[in-house]
Amino acid sequence: MNKNAFYSAGGYIQLPEKHIKAYVDAFCDEFKRTDTDSKLMHLRYATDKGYDIMSEIRTFLGNHPEISEDSIKSTMAGFIAHMRYPGGDRYVTDRINTSDCISELLNLDEVCELLLIEIRLRFSYIEDDSDIRFSQSYLRWGKLSSMIKSIGTEWAKKYIINPTGYYPINLDDIIKENLWPELSEKYMQSGWYDETQKLVYPDPYEEKIIDEFNLKANEDCRYVLGAPAEPWRGNPLKAKVIILSLNPGFKRGVNDKVKENIRIQHREGAMSELCNTLNFHAQGLLYPQTSYVKSHEEFKEKCDANMHNIDYGDVLNEIGDYYWLNNINRLNIHGQDTFDFFSNFAIVQYCAYTSVKYKDLPNGTVLPSQELTKELIRYLVYNRQETLFVIMRGASKWKELLDPDVWEKMQARTIINRNMSQSLSEKNLGEHGFKKIINSL
Repeated sequence: MNKNAFYSAGGYIQLPEKHIKAYVDAFCDEFKRTDTDSKLMHLRYATDKGYDIMSEIRTFLGNHPEISEDSIKSTMAGFIAHMRYPGGDRYVTDRINTSDCISELLNLDEVCELLLIEIRLRFSYIEDDSDIRFSQSYLRWGKLSSMIKSIGTEWAKKYIINPTGYYPINLDDIIKENLWPELSEKYMQSGWYDETQKLVYPDPYEEKIIDEFNLKANEDCRYVLGAPAEPWRGNPLKAKVIILSLNPGFKRGVNDKVKENIRIQHREGAMSELCNTLNFHAQGLLYPQTSYVKSHEEFKEKCDANMHNIDYGDVLNEIGDYYWLNNINRLNIHGQDTFDFFSNFAIVQYCAYTSVKYKDLPNGTVLPSQELTKELIRYLVYNRQETLFVIMRGASKWKELLDPDVWEKMQARTIINRNMSQSLSEKNLGEHGFKKIINSL
């Protein structure tokens, strides 16, 4: 398709049929000029390039009070039913019932969001300077009557109003499947870094894969199993902003010198807090205290002044090289209390094990601990509607790990860092992304 059709003379993104009514007002003449799949392809590309469909719909409705929201909802719900069920008489009842259920249970904004997710799940494109080539995947649903017979009417409705691929997961399931707390005793015994220990998720398959990887990996990429794995830091169940990163970094001269530089009672206190994160008991990203040192120099000065006055939060930051403390603190533009501010954040790692440099496991292997992380993100996406996600590293890896419905569902609430630096700055996140996080806190 000619790319120029999507751009006005001034270079602004537009729909090929020019006006939104040709896509959502089933009773106008313009609507009949284009087949349904073409409309969906147009919406896929235009919204991907920044076209704000809801803003256009609201403007259209404001200028045409004779047209109801319900009419627009019904048209968009019909598009969703069209994508889920093939044409012909066999599924006509399913298409009607699907459309009616979505129109009844969702408001206009929710129907629009669901429509765009369903479109992105099925339509993709490649482009060059002049043309766009679309492709389509057919993700079809089975008979609604079979679904209702299997799970009941109310559960069937829940599936209908959620994206294709949706399945529910509850918090009890995640807590039950979470085996990380079983390592708490080993964590405490390790003194934070012990080359004789192997702190691996208690699953035989995972241990086997990690061992095989470490045998072949170079020293920088090898996972340091004597240091505690960190699937997440803070409490993802309470945080307003979830930072998705790649894996915890291991810094030589800092992490391997912990026993030499920090007293055992302080290490044990800090490790106890780290163990609290494994079972979602942590109060926030930082250990609660009135103030925090922000550098190795400040930590040393505090130690020299009074060794008994060292707080566990300072120990955690010292071991962590003040990495996240300084990177996230850039967002605290209003000078909020440090502990309260950082309680808004949690960090979830794609891979829990620490290394100097990250390297992929061979053959696209997914570890059991990563399957748990995958389910945790699913739970957060569907049950914490206000949570923002900030992908600081490995966006393509996160997309591959997460189920397609989860990835698409979270896109409206996701900010992706395009740089290697994990500083949460306006430069890295962009003005829109930076302000979006500030406004959510």
